[in-house]
Amino acid sequence: MRREPIERINSMFEIILVDIINHLAI
Repeated sequence: MRREPIERINSMFEIILVDIINHLAI
């Protein structure tokens, strides 16, 4: 079974989103 690249992109996007939210929260 091979993992789809979409999952990887999703996790990366999630981390970026959290980072942006953290910057806006400050």
